Amino acid sequence: AAPRLFCVPLLADVTRPFNDRCTLLFGDVLASKHRLAEPVADALRGMGVEGAMPPFQLVANLPYTIATPLIVNLVIDWPTMAGAVVMVQREMADRLDATVGTADYGPVSVIVQATCHVARLAQVPAACFWPVPKVDSTIVQLTRREIPRTANPTRPAAVARHLFAQRRKQLGSIVRRQFPGQSLPAIVDSAARPRDLTVDQVVALAKALEPPPTWPRTGRKYRNPRFVSRFRPVAALGRRH
Repeated sequence: AAPRLFCVPLLADVTRPFNDRCTLLFGDVLASKHRLAEPVADALRGMGVEGAMPPFQLVANLPYTIATPLIVNLVIDWPTMAGAVVMVQREMADRLDATVGTADYGPVSVIVQATCHVARLAQVPAACFWPVPKVDSTIVQLTRREIPRTANPTRPAAVARHLFAQRRKQLGSIVRRQFPGQSLPAIVDSAARPRDLTVDQVVALAKALEPPPTWPRTGRKYRNPRFVSRFRPVAALGRRH
């Protein structure tokens, strides 16, 4: 059967050839930093048969303001997202595939690489757009790992956000002050700094440390009026064969 498409939003004339398998959704794709908008979530759930939700793909040209929260939300909370092909600003692509110890390496790098393989498909110079933006773009492919580095990415994500906020401090000092009575796992050097942690080491820390009560996500809504007015991503979510 042909894949079903959910678009947020696409012009009617563009989608007319696919009317038999395309649903238009006009509105924001995110309800908050950590949650999809309900119409989008309901559309994804509705793709399933008898409660079984099939894998889907994200295809999108993502504005800078929502690229990080959308990608992170999907890789953590929607394991049926089998992959994505997205165009993002080059600096966002640099964070997605950053290596340990580099300036771009941070929580997004850890979260995405723990769950997906990351590949760059193409560089898109600013001159390809009109009006010409001040930044270049990159088309990136994410492919869900068959065996993820963690079965529950929520905890490593929280650990990564917490530690990288103190990326230059030694881990031994962080644990003594913020995790009293707890110990680092054997694969983590107490003299190391968060920026030096591999993805597997962050996962090990998430298993070993009991998180403080301030870690649960708040789900606060965006309140930046500029964000609301400019947030019009073009995305297609399609079910794989």
